[in-house]
Amino acid sequence: MITFIPESLVFNIEIKAPVTDNITYKTRLTMAGMALPAFHTLGIIVHLLIGIYAMTPVSLYTPIATKRSSMPMIPTPDNILHHMVQTKSNCLVIIPAFLQIWAQDKRAVDYLASLQFVVGLFLSSPDRLCLFFS
Repeated sequence: MITFIPESLVFNIEIKAPVTDNITYKTRLTMAGMALPAFHTLGIIVHLLIGIYAMTPVSLYTPIATKRSSMPMIPTPDNILHHMVQTKSNCLVIIPAFLQIWAQDKRAVDYLASLQFVVGLFLSSPDRLCLFFS
């Protein structure tokens, strides 16, 4: 019989420039993180690490699920931009799917252009989308 004894794992997390550079940025940033899933690595970085280590406010959706049967707010292109305006967020971390939708709407592109920065995870995005927003 083989018995496996669980061993503790040691994690070494180094906070690099993208997280802590927000502290000395030229204007006070309020980051919009409402569209990122909390269970995803990018969501954890934005929701927790940027808020804790960079001391940058991160705006999220208002909790609306008051019962176990209630559903939380689902991110849509319209309600993301609406909540960004309401929370006065001036920077955004987003997945490319939303950027592809917003690229079709001139008002959305103009609003995104007014932000301090927009960070997209462009690993699998078409080159045309990257060039469009650059």
